[in-house]
Amino acid sequence: VDSAIQMAQMDRQMMLDRKAREKAATSESLLQLLAEVDSNHDGIITFEELRIGCTRPDVLMFMDALEINITEAETLFQLLDSNDDGAVDIPEFVDGMRMLKGEAKSLDVHLLMLHSEKTMEMCRSLMQHIQDVQGTT
Repeated sequence: VDSAIQMAQMDRQMMLDRKAREKAATSESLLQLLAEVDSNHDGIITFEELRIGCTRPDVLMFMDALEINITEAETLFQLLDSNDDGAVDIPEFVDGMRMLKGEAKSLDVHLLMLHSEKTMEMCRSLMQHIQDVQGTT
């Protein structure tokens, strides 16, 4: 029994080590992609740089190898520019691209549905408030 527990712990540790290596490799690949798209090498991607980068076959193949499938540069830029300052810096790029990597998971879809439902409820509440205010004037 003790040896089975030790083996399970070793398996778990090996899995965690593998995941850490994969994450580091993905981050390194994303930094390489950033360098490919960042034409003036200032560490920041503008929409124009991303738009041009998304037309280059080498960048598209690189994104495909990372399992990132975005067909519109404008949508990709909006997703990456998390602080809406019109530029994508290194942390925004790496974090954003890592989130876009691969297929959507069930959790992602359910979170999106939950946020959508909450937004709709806020809209209904706002509409009711507007109708109440208009009705009293």
